Amino acid sequence: MLVYDIAGKLVYQNNVFAASDVIETAKWTKGSYVVKIKDNAGWQVRSLEKE
Repeated sequence: MLVYDIAGKLVYQNNVFAASDVIETAKWTKGSYVVKIKDNAGWQVRSLEKE
């Protein structure tokens, strides 16, 4: 799993991510993020909004 901020800076990376894992976002600034997750079908891209 890779998470990028709106400027394209990598803010989180975890190569062995499980659905039960928790990502600590307290230090992240408010705004939009792009989440990329690789599964058996390839890369899935989602957006995340931190308020």
